[in-house]
Amino acid sequence: MKAITIDSNLEFKQVEYDSFDIVYRRCGYRSINNFLALANEQFTDESTVLEFWGKQSKTGYDYRGHTLYGKCVIILKKGGEISDLTIDDYNEITLFGANGDKQDKSLIVDKSLSSSPELEDLLSRELMIEDYIYTSDESDDDD
Repeated sequence: MKAITIDSNLEFKQVEYDSFDIVYRRCGYRSINNFLALANEQFTDESTVLEFWGKQSKTGYDYRGHTLYGKCVIILKKGGEISDLTIDDYNEITLFGANGDKQDKSLIVDKSLSSSPELEDLLSRELMIEDYIYTSDESDDDD
C-alpha cells in the first residue's frame, strides 16, 4: 500500500507499507499507542476521504485547517476501503476534488522528484502573484 507522510516542516514523502496495522512505523513511532485519526476530509462524491493519522502532543501545526502533531501519515479511503495514495493522486484529489471540481488547495512536491520532468511540470503550473502598489495620487483624481 502507498501513503504520504507529512511533518511539521510541511515536507511530504511517499511511503509504502504492508498493512495498516503497522503504518505508524512510517511516522517513526515505536508503538501504536495513542496513534489515531487526527482529522479527515470528505469530498463531494462522499466516498473519497483523506485521513490524517498521528499522535497528539503539546505543540501542533496547522495544515489545511487541521491541527496536526509531529510526523503524520495521510491515508486515502474510497468507499470505506483503504486505497493507494501517491503524491500525484493527492495533488489531483486536493486540487480538483474527487469529482474533478476545482478546489482552492495547493500542490505538494515529493522531494524525491528533484530535477525531474515531473517536478518541472508541477512547478510550471504554479500561479504567479503580481504586486499592486496603491498611492494616494489615485484617490486625488476623483476630486
